[in-house]
Order: sequence, then C-alpha cells, then structure tokens
Amino acid sequence: MRTFIYVVLISTTLATGLAPAARADFETGREAYFTKDYAKALEELAPLAEQGHAGAQSYLASMYQMGLAVPKDLEKAFLLYSSAAQKGDVLAQSRLGRLFLGDQGVARDYAVAMEWLRKAADRNHAASQHHIAVMYDRGWGVAKDRQEALKWTQKAAIGGHFPAQYNLGLAYMRGDGIAADMRMAAKWFSEAATQGHDWSQFNIGYLYATGDGVEQDETKALEWLGKAAAQGHKDAAVRLEDLRNRRRWRARKAKVKNIARPDDFAVVIGNGNYKKYGKDIPNVVPAHADADAFEAWLIKSRGLRKGNIIFLKDATSAQIESVFGNERSHKGQLFNWTKPNISNIYVYYAGHGAPASDGSSAFLVPIDASASSIELTGYPLTTLYENLKKIPAKSITLVLESCFSGASQGGYVINRTSGILVTPKLPRAPRNITIISAGKADQVASWDQDDSHSLFTKYFLLGMGGEADKSPHGNGDGKVAYAELAKYLDGTMTYYARRYYGRDQNAQIVTTAQ
Repeated sequence: MRTFIYVVLISTTLATGLAPAARADFETGREAYFTKDYAKALEELAPLAEQGHAGAQSYLASMYQMGLAVPKDLEKAFLLYSSAAQKGDVLAQSRLGRLFLGDQGVARDYAVAMEWLRKAADRNHAASQHHIAVMYDRGWGVAKDRQEALKWTQKAAIGGHFPAQYNLGLAYMRGDGIAADMRMAAKWFSEAATQGHDWSQFNIGYLYATGDGVEQDETKALEWLGKAAAQGHKDAAVRLEDLRNRRRWRARKAKVKNIARPDDFAVVIGNGNYKKYGKDIPNVVPAHADADAFEAWLIKSRGLRKGNIIFLKDATSAQIESVFGNERSHKGQLFNWTKPNISNIYVYYAGHGAPASDGSSAFLVPIDASASSIELTGYPLTTLYENLKKIPAKSITLVLESCFSGASQGGYVINRTSGILVTPKLPRAPRNITIISAGKADQVASWDQDDSHSLFTKYFLLGMGGEADKSPHGNGDGKVAYAELAKYLDGTMTYYARRYYGRDQNAQIVTTAQ
C-alpha cells in the first residue's frame, strides 16, 4: 500500500449558518449512515461536504475509508478528515489522529497523532481518550507511563468506550497499576458486556459463577457466558458447558442418597495477593479462583463437607505452620482433625513456590515471605512432606499448583535471579501419599490467557470431572485413573502452555500409595 501524507490540508468554504433545509439533509444523511443505508447517506452528505460542512465531510470520509457505497479511497478519506478536523469536528480529529498512528497507509507520526487525539479527548471523546491511554501504555511517542495510561483509560471508560471499560476491568482484577478490587472489575466488565464485548461477557459470566466481586448467581453466569459463546468465544463455550454439566450433576445428585464423607478432610490454600505485604513478589492472579474451584470440586465430586475444609486465601507463614506444623512439631490442625486409618486427606496449594538460592531445596511461599530471604521466610517442602507422612490418614493426596524454579508467569519470585531458572532438588514423595504437581522443577506454571485460572488446575478439574476418562485419553469405564489423567493433561495443559506461551509444562503424578 502506498504511504501518503499531506502537509497542506484542503481548503473548503466554511459552512457557517447552513439553512434549515441543509441541516435537515445532514441529519437525514447521518441517520442513513447509522442504519447502514449508505446509498442514501451518500446522496445527502456528498453535496453538504462539497459546501464545507464538517460533519458531512467526516461521515463521507468514513465511507471512503471503508468503501461504503463508494470505491475505497484512503487519500480522499484523509483529505476529508483533515478538512473536517481543522474545522473542529471531533470525530474527524479522532479518526485523523488514529491514521497518524500508522494505520491504513498514512506515515506514522506519533506527535501529530497525539495532537489530534488530544483535541478530541479534551472534548470528552472517549475513543480518543482510549487511544491516548494505549500510547502511554505502550510508549508510542511518549515515555511509558502506566499511571497516565490508567488516567486516560478511566476517562474513556466513564465515557462509555467498551474497550477501555474492559481494560479497566482487567486492571482492577489484576491489581495492575491500581489496587486490586474485584467489585470494580465486575462493574467495568458488566459495563462493557452490555455493549456486546465478548471477553467482558465471558469475564462477568465467570465472576457470577464464582461469586468473586459479585453475588454468586448461576442464572446470570449462564446468561453472560451464553452471550459470549454465541459470538464464538471458545473459552466461554467450554465454561458454559461445564456450568450446565454441574447443574445436571446436581440434579442427578438430588435423586440419590447423600454421598457425603464426614470423616474426610482437606486443606485448600490460594496465595494470590503477594503485593499485600510487599513489592518484591509478583501476584499469582488466578490463585483465588483456582482455590475456589478446587474447594467446589472437593464438595461436589469427593463428598467433603464444607466444614471439613480448611480454606485459606493469602495464607501467612504462621497460618501454614498452624495447619501443617513445623520442623519442631507435626501436630498442626490437620493432624488433629484426622481420624486414624479412616480419613482421606486432600491438600491443595496454589501460589508461588521457590528454590533456595543454591537450588538445594524448595519452598512454598507464604503471602508474607520475602523474596530476598526465601530460606528464612518460606515453608520448606521437606517439612510439608515429613509432616504429612506422620499424619495417620487412610490416604493423602497433595496437589501443587506451583512451580519451584523461582519464576512464574507474573515474574521472578527470587529477586536475585538474572532471567534463568533454578532447578531445585525436590524431596522424595513419602509413602502412602500421592503428589500431583503442575510441572517439573525447572518449569513455569502457566495461566489461561484471560488469567481466570491456571492451566493445570483448569484441566486437572476437567479431567477429574470425567474428561480424562473419555477417548482418546481414557477407557470410558466411569473412573479416572492416574494414567488417564496424565495423558489428558499432556493433551490439554501441556499443549496450551506450548501454544500460548511457547514453553514446556509437564504435570507430574507420583504415587507411593499402598
């Protein structure tokens, strides 16, 4: 495509004081444009544009830009936008600014783009405010400035621009440049969703399903996920089917006797908000949602009572020790709850893991740990294994949604690292304990593209929910064997980690149960 830029803008006669009939023609033409009657729009707007009517020139420019009822002609579009922008037409100013970002053949000039976008943004044009936010976020012609980007994103979101509303929702969800607030995230996702934005529909549907930031409402969850799925959103379609399956499962469960297992117990930990105690450890965005989903699975699929689940979001070192004990004593809360040789125990941890600086050992990372002193503030994996081994349970299943390399999708846990992964020496699995982990010692645990779940937990729960028993992974006997789960995770989690991020992630299943 030929690159063009005009230094001298076209000169037209200003249409000051158009007759009422001309104003009526413009309104007719604009209405025709919005109702997609482009032939009628051309008939009404073209004569007015020739007379110098800025609004008519702006809409006619759009028609030439996109080839609506006229041959596509970017040079004519540029000239018309330029003329209308000079006269103060806010739409033309915005469109002209976007063209100077290097769009559709116009030579990129960030300074000129910012000039025109600012003119429109200062008149509360939401789309222009959004594009300024993007320029500051990406450093286009200006120094990268996350706070300035957020300022303009907020302006655009308040102005009703749904891409800005979605981005603001993500910022609140992730705590990216702003304090994490799921209620505000839900508010902005909802605003964008009502305008038909599929990712926002997916996110607000998911939040209604989990009750994070909003009151849990399965009906609304189904509604919003259905809207997103109808637009071809694949993740929404998957979650929609999962939610429908859960409904069917509950309906079937209501017809059978209570399958609750009153003597089984679990510990579920979701360490996500590391910024709460300092700035040296990145957040694990999906950890809370992962923990919620795992707890729901324990209740629905394993028959545990909610009161038999020790559930910790953002667990401190003291809280972890109170549950599992420490190096001096193994008699923590979990030990005290266990009925010898009767209780089946489940332990789930989602959060950071980290190696010692020399790779000699590995640690769970409490929410109040320090990246510079993991050996002192982390919870040793060896202690966890040893203390679990001393619990007289019938069986113990330990699920680790974590990596121990010192790196994560959110950033490096150990602030001394230099972009390399440390491979720690992991302790051997104790007898009578099954350990299922998200990856190998030197791998990063990846998240789903929308950060709603980790890939491991997402596909672990789907697999244990029956997907792993289906062909080609399983034999369809109604039970999920570990070999079937491993094959399923390799075909899903491992595949998507490679597809999305170009990195290996291989779940590890080690069982020493007798």
